[in-house]
Amino acid sequence: MASSGVFAQTFTEAHRDMSDTTTVGDLRSRLRSDTRDRHETLDQRLFRHDLAERDGLTTFLLTQATALATLLGVVTEGARALETAKDLLARAQSDLRVLGVTASELEQRPAPMSALAFDYVVFGSRLGNTFLRKAWAASVDPQVQTAQSYFTAPDGLDGWRFFARSMALRPAVGSEADATVADAARAFLIYHDALDGAERQMERAYAST
Repeated sequence: MASSGVFAQTFTEAHRDMSDTTTVGDLRSRLRSDTRDRHETLDQRLFRHDLAERDGLTTFLLTQATALATLLGVVTEGARALETAKDLLARAQSDLRVLGVTASELEQRPAPMSALAFDYVVFGSRLGNTFLRKAWAASVDPQVQTAQSYFTAPDGLDGWRFFARSMALRPAVGSEADATVADAARAFLIYHDALDGAERQMERAYAST
């Protein structure tokens, strides 16, 4: 697949390099280190789906739509990435309509999510968008090319830079840090659960044809 193998490795390494903007001992560095396994596993799972093909793009967008809708439903007040997440959700849903698919909800509603963890996951997701967009843009499928709303969204990097700077001023230990890291880890699990659901939905679609 065009978006697996070496390309996936390149994305993961670049994503790690771009996000490594703070010194050891702050909350940003702890978020990165404590959630790395779940984050990188999610990246690798997503990159098994070719964004240049209809099924791969559909699976990716289903994952994004379900995860974002779930996070928006449980985030507490004060999240700076709120409008970014709403915009990305609307764009993913728009593209899914082009593809003739509707996202499903997760079976269980998660517990409330801290604003800092929400911002970390939503703003952080924009770091890899350049690589994802290249994979999508390589498509020769007219329907994939028409489903362009998500990958033409603003890059959101200004939001990430502000967030990274603010996390550099927060300690890596303490009750706030512990809660933020735990919630960020849960947020990545929400994405994993959303991807599980997207893959099952695609399997059911194949079985019914």
